[in-house]
Amino acid sequence: IKEELLRETINTLNKQ
Repeated sequence: IKEELLRETINTLNKQ
């Protein structure tokens, strides 16, 4: 689902 992809992207950005 798009929400899941969006959440993964945000999670990656937060790790940076």
